[in-house]
Amino acid sequence: MNRKNSILIEVSLLKCINFINEALKKFWILSPEAFWVFIGQAGTAIAGLVGIKLLTHVLTPSEFGKLALANTITAFIGTNLFGPFGQGLTRFWSVSKDRGNLDVFYAVSNRFAKYTSVVALLATIVSFFILNMLKNSDWAIWVALSLIIGIPTGLLSLRIGVFTAARQRRRTAILNISNVLLRPLIATILVVLTIAKANVALMGYLLATLFVFLIAERLYLQNAREAFIHNLKSNTRVPLFQGLGKEILSYSWPFLIWGIFNWIHMSCDRWSLQTFYGSEVVGAFAVVSLLAVYPISFGSGFLINLFRPIAFQRAGDLNKSSSIIDANRILAIMTGVYVVGTVILIGFFASFHKPLILLISNERFAELSYLLPRLTVAWAFFYLGSILASFGLLANKPQNYIVPKFVSSLIAGGSTFYLSFRFGPEGVVWGLTLAGLVYALWSGRIALNIVKKQENAIGVKLPIWADKWIAVRTKIFTIDKLYVRIWNENTNNIITLPIYETPHYKFIKDYMKYGKSFKWWESEYFRYAKKYINGENSVHHFIALYHNIKNEGYLGGKYKGNLCLVYRRFLIGRYKIFDGLHRIAILKALGISKVKAAIVIPKKHWFFRLVRKLRKLRKCQKNDNYGA
Repeated sequence: MNRKNSILIEVSLLKCINFINEALKKFWILSPEAFWVFIGQAGTAIAGLVGIKLLTHVLTPSEFGKLALANTITAFIGTNLFGPFGQGLTRFWSVSKDRGNLDVFYAVSNRFAKYTSVVALLATIVSFFILNMLKNSDWAIWVALSLIIGIPTGLLSLRIGVFTAARQRRRTAILNISNVLLRPLIATILVVLTIAKANVALMGYLLATLFVFLIAERLYLQNAREAFIHNLKSNTRVPLFQGLGKEILSYSWPFLIWGIFNWIHMSCDRWSLQTFYGSEVVGAFAVVSLLAVYPISFGSGFLINLFRPIAFQRAGDLNKSSSIIDANRILAIMTGVYVVGTVILIGFFASFHKPLILLISNERFAELSYLLPRLTVAWAFFYLGSILASFGLLANKPQNYIVPKFVSSLIAGGSTFYLSFRFGPEGVVWGLTLAGLVYALWSGRIALNIVKKQENAIGVKLPIWADKWIAVRTKIFTIDKLYVRIWNENTNNIITLPIYETPHYKFIKDYMKYGKSFKWWESEYFRYAKKYINGENSVHHFIALYHNIKNEGYLGGKYKGNLCLVYRRFLIGRYKIFDGLHRIAILKALGISKVKAAIVIPKKHWFFRLVRKLRKLRKCQKNDNYGA
C-alpha cells in the first residue's frame, strides 16, 4: 500500500514538473516579445508626458493650444490617410508569409506608400494656395506645416505596421519611442533658440519625424531584400502582385472611411473649444486630455500590439476552426485585461488629478485638472471600442465598423460643439463620454455576433456524401416548422411533409405504444425502407437509434457532436431536413419541441450560378451585337 502511494506521489510530481516546464517554455518564448511591446508602449507614453512638460515650460497656454490643434491636422494625414493602408499591410503580412510571396507584399507596400504620399503632397499644396488666396498667410503656413509633417508621420506608420506584423518588437519599440521623444525635444530646442511660437515647434516636429523615418526606411529595405523582391521581374509574379494589392485595398478602404469619422471623434473637443473660447482654453484642456489619453493609449496599444498579431497569425487564412477559436480566446483575454486596468487607472486619477497635472505641466495649465477622471472615462469607452473591433478585423470584416464610427463621430462632433457652448469644457467631456459609450456598446455587439457565427459553424461534422455543402451557422428550430422532402409511394413523386406526417414519426410513435408486440413489418415505414433504403436492417437500426437517444440524448452515443442538418432554397422559404430525419422524428415522438441544427448551403449556391449564367448570356449578346 505504501509502495502504491509512493508511486502515485512520484507520478504526480512528474506531471507537475512537466507542466511547470511547459509553462516556463511558453513564458520564455513570449517574454522577450512582451517585454519589448511593454517597453515600446510605456516608453512612448512616458516620452509623450515628458514632451508635454518640455513644451508647456516654453510655450504659453495659447501657443500650446495652437500646437494641439496642429496635431489634429497632422493626424488627419498621418493617421487617417496612411493609417488604413498600414492596417491592411499589418493584416496581410502574415497571409503573404503563409502563401510564400513576401516579395510581392513588399512591392505592394512600396506602391501604396508612393501613391499615398503623392495624394498627401497634392492636398498640402492645394490647402496652402487656398488659404493664401483668402489672405490668411499665418494660417496657410501653420496648416501647410501640419500637413507636411503628416507625410513622414504616415510613411513611418506604414513601416512600423510592417515591423509590427513581422513581430519585430524591439525595432518597433525603439522607433516609436524615438519619434515621440525627439519631436518635443527638438521643438523645445528650436523654441528656446528662436521664438516661442507654435510654428517653430512644428518645424522641430518635422525635423524629428524625418530623421526617425529615414532610419525606419533603411531597416525596412533590409527586410525587403531578405524577401528577394527582385523575383518580381518574372512575369509569373504579376498576377500575384495585382491580386494582393486588391486584397489589401479591399481590406483597407473601410479604415479610410471610418478614419475620417475617427478623426472627428478625436479632434472635435479641441476645435469646439477653439470655436467658443480660444486657444488658451484649448491649451489647458489639451494637457488634461493628453494625460487622460496617454495611459489608456499605452495600455490599449500594448495589448493590441502584443495580442493582435499573435491572434492574426494563429487564425491565418481563417481555414481552420481550431485556429479561429484560439484566436478569439486571445482577443477575449486582451479585452478583459484592458477593462480591469482601466478601472484601476480611473480610480487613481480621481484621487490625484491636480498633483499629476502639475507634475507634467505647471500652474498655468492646472485650472481644468478636475476633469481628468471624467475625461479618462470618456476615452476609456472609445478605446474599448477599438479593442473590441479586433474581433471584426480578425474576421476580415472592418466594414462592419463604418456605421458605428459614423454614428459615434456625429454624436461626438454635434454634442461637443453644442454642450461646450452651453456648459464649457465640462460639456465637451459629457459629449465625448456619450459618443465613446455608443461606440463601445456597438462594437461589443458586433464582436459578439461575429464570434457566435464563427463558433456556431465550428465543429459541425458533415457526412462524407455532403462534400459539396458547407455549414454556415447553427440555430434552435421548432421541430413542427421543419419539413422533409420524401418519396411518396402512391403518387410516385417527391412531396414535402412536416415531421409528424412522415412514416418515420408514425413508426416510432407506434413502437412506443406497442413495444415488443409492434408488428413493424406491417408499417408504412418498413415498406418505405424496403423500397428506398435498406429494408429490415433500416428498421432495426431505427429502433436502436431510438433507445440510444432516449438513454443518452440527442447528441450522445454514436452521434456525439453530430448536429442534424437543415437547408432552404430561398431566404424566406421553409427549412427542410438535409440530414438527421430519423433523429428528429424520434425527438418529436419523445415530446421534444425544439432541436439545435446546423444550416448548410451548397458551396456553389444557386444565386451565384444564376449570376454567372446571366453574365455569360450578356457576353454572348454583346458578341452578337458586334457581329451584326
